[in-house]
Amino acid sequence: MVRKKKPTFIANPQPKQPVVQDREEFVNVKEELIAIEKVLAHERWLDDKGTVYEVRIDSKTSYHEYASLVRFRKKGFNFHEGKLSVGDDVMIYGQLPHLATKVPEPKILSGLVCPNEPKFNQEEERQAEVTAFGSILELRGNSICIVVPVYQSSSLDARLIYLIEKTEDSVSYPRMIETMRRLRTPSDKKSKCDLDRILFNESPLPKVKEPEVIDFVNKKLDDSQREAVQFALAQEKICFIVGPPGTGKTTTIHEISHQLRRKKQKVLICSQSNVALDNIMLRLNSENFIGMVRLGNPIRTNEKLLLHSLVIIAQERFQCNSVCPRKNPEESEHDFKMRKLRAAKVVRRILAENSFVFSTLISAHKDGPLEFMLETGARFDVAIIDECSQALEAACWIPMLMAKKIIIVGDPHQLPPVVMSRVKKTIEMMEVSLMERLYKAPFFQKFTVMLTTQYRMNEDIMWWSSKTFYNNKLTAHMSVAKADLGQLSGKLEGYPPLLLIDTVNSKSFEIRPKGDFSCYNPYEASIVHRYVVWLINNGIPAKSIGVIAPYKLQVKQIKNLLYKQRDVEIMTVDGFQGREKEVIVLSLVRSNPQGNLGFLQNLKRMNVALTRAKKHLAVVCDSSTIRRRKHLASLIFYLQRNAGIMYSDYFNRAFYWNRSGQLIGPFIEEKKKSQKIL
Repeated sequence: MVRKKKPTFIANPQPKQPVVQDREEFVNVKEELIAIEKVLAHERWLDDKGTVYEVRIDSKTSYHEYASLVRFRKKGFNFHEGKLSVGDDVMIYGQLPHLATKVPEPKILSGLVCPNEPKFNQEEERQAEVTAFGSILELRGNSICIVVPVYQSSSLDARLIYLIEKTEDSVSYPRMIETMRRLRTPSDKKSKCDLDRILFNESPLPKVKEPEVIDFVNKKLDDSQREAVQFALAQEKICFIVGPPGTGKTTTIHEISHQLRRKKQKVLICSQSNVALDNIMLRLNSENFIGMVRLGNPIRTNEKLLLHSLVIIAQERFQCNSVCPRKNPEESEHDFKMRKLRAAKVVRRILAENSFVFSTLISAHKDGPLEFMLETGARFDVAIIDECSQALEAACWIPMLMAKKIIIVGDPHQLPPVVMSRVKKTIEMMEVSLMERLYKAPFFQKFTVMLTTQYRMNEDIMWWSSKTFYNNKLTAHMSVAKADLGQLSGKLEGYPPLLLIDTVNSKSFEIRPKGDFSCYNPYEASIVHRYVVWLINNGIPAKSIGVIAPYKLQVKQIKNLLYKQRDVEIMTVDGFQGREKEVIVLSLVRSNPQGNLGFLQNLKRMNVALTRAKKHLAVVCDSSTIRRRKHLASLIFYLQRNAGIMYSDYFNRAFYWNRSGQLIGPFIEEKKKSQKIL
């Protein structure tokens, strides 16, 4: 007989146990995050190098007092198909830059690809004579608009040919890596900012506090916006506001800002992009909101907000030309020290006079102007992060480590952060934003509130996304619930807000060029062409129409067909993130017997594509291919029951070019749920 051992009772629990057991899954390996950030930084460097565009100056205009807007053109090229994007920093010069002639093979470290430092062939290097530095404001077809400092734009000659190259990001990634390294260091128990300890399960979660009754500044807020404001103000440490498309995230942030100003709190408002930051500030500025200061380069700031720029205030009021001085090679240590002390005094005074600081996530790092405030031990009472779901997690930690409380705003069901790496393991981890990771954690659900009234789209366009992503909680405001094309053109009175153009059984399959990851569908492109022209002929303004395709090659095909309709915007799903149009025509491209869908299976991408339209959404697809996946099958089923339907054979007979070159098309009656339409 085997004796059972008596159970051992321990008087005191084992040390270093997690505060909450079910939070163990959330705790991330910080060293792995650092390694992935290094890989991402290196691979982005490799991706950016050698991307040079030969351009000519088209025009030069004044952007504001400190910057000029220079438009360049490159014949026969579409900048949307290149590697440049709005907000990128670029160099403008007249000679070829330093290019790597040899890139060594990457080595494998712990399952991650970590490339070695590229080596240059010194004999073949050519000196690059940089004429100007700038920031991309707009990409449109073969033209690119760059904001350039006034003192540099004067040296740009319209008679010469220039080269544009995206500059190597020497600020963002080092700052993110340094932030992740700081997370490895145990937090000081006496620190005023313990958000890292809470999120990494080193401190207990605070209790959820009941919302307080407040006097709202904006009396027109809907019920969900009021609830979100009250909930965010009541919480002690952390709050998540989920804002589905068109629900008024920015309006909610405005109200929270007004309430925090009443409480005389020091607030840091951050966003991934300068555009989103401008949108928040412009609205507050129009409401005569005082006490705002904006960090960052003035050339990336809207003209109406220059009076709030830290750089401009320091120059005009205090004659301080540098708010974040760096030592010059020819400068003595004493001179640099005196210059830095002068800048510190000026910055501290400006920040003390303004209770609201606006910054991009990267500019909020302690190596920037905020260094002088943090040196004194001061911290922000509240940090608000807008567009958190579109930002890399490492970037979001920058403001979180200098605030006592964090309010995170975004939508984890829309496009994730942009990851340049092609390493699968890196992509899988880096595409998960901080907001998504916290949103999925059950123990953080009680700190989450969602905006539920949307002001953008017709309720029929909204319904599938609401059911699939938002637990069917979205409702359309009465001002948009029944919006249709009749409000744009009397000819289309009663036209259905949803239309499915089904190419099933047409045997017009997608085409994938050899060695290319992208694909296109010429048949779908021709349908989109005819349908867009027909809409314009029936009174819909071209500027009110947007065409979305998930693949760049399909975008190129459609642009070639719609070259006369220049006001129609044709982009990929990523290009329409944060945008909206009265009419959206969506081409899903994929049509094959195997049912391969590629990244159409990414439901976040599909959610963005389907929620850009306000009054009319037309989906062109092969239903037999798209319905191969469960969630996309539910989309096809919904469209077949609730949209107007045209099959491709009927479309070809109904939409045709007459002898005079005009497109003829029929009127489609809205169908009932039990009725089939040809």
